[in-house]
Amino acid sequence: NSAGGCVNKKGHCDIHILDMYPSPDKQNQFGIELAVTATAVSTIERGVGKEGVWYCPQAFDRDCYARGPNNHRSMTFVETRCTVWGAIAAGATGIFPFKVGQPDVKYFQRHPNSGIYASPEMHFGWLQGLMPELKNLTPVLLTAPLKVKAEPADAAALRVTARKYNGKNFVVAVNMKGKPMQIKVNWPDKAVKAVRVLGEKRQVKANNGVVTEVLPPY
Repeated sequence: NSAGGCVNKKGHCDIHILDMYPSPDKQNQFGIELAVTATAVSTIERGVGKEGVWYCPQAFDRDCYARGPNNHRSMTFVETRCTVWGAIAAGATGIFPFKVGQPDVKYFQRHPNSGIYASPEMHFGWLQGLMPELKNLTPVLLTAPLKVKAEPADAAALRVTARKYNGKNFVVAVNMKGKPMQIKVNWPDKAVKAVRVLGEKRQVKANNGVVTEVLPPY
């Protein structure tokens, strides 16, 4: 449902799922800006109490369903990863992509069941990127969120959440905008001297418990 539709059904659902699709076109304009997806998740999370809040990210090319000009393109891996982690940082407790589709559909073929197979980037981005990443971090994500202070203090631009698992701190910080952003995060452990960037072979220094980093677009 929409954010408002989910909130209107408070008390009537075990789980509310936001299906909000950015649907980029070939001029790289979005029908819905990526930051709005996280804002909508946040609205639901505040509005439905203890009922579950999930996000349904776009895993298809809108033109697979369309007649007429082929104006849209598939979401890139970076854009998809931004909406997924932005939703989690905004309070989503489940990710339910629409849709996996048929593996025998050819890339860029107009087919209503292409799903993630609409493009090679989406295919491998989901099956070899996002899904393994989410699976590996599920035990972390199922722990209670920690609040951390971060700059800029603009939730529409920067979404941040943290977890503690097996004595280790994990921080998710998502740049929801299409331009680079310098951020500062107060790490949960003030004594830490450096933090590891998961999925990358590098560390970021922490000065007096503050991590400074430049996040690329999305």
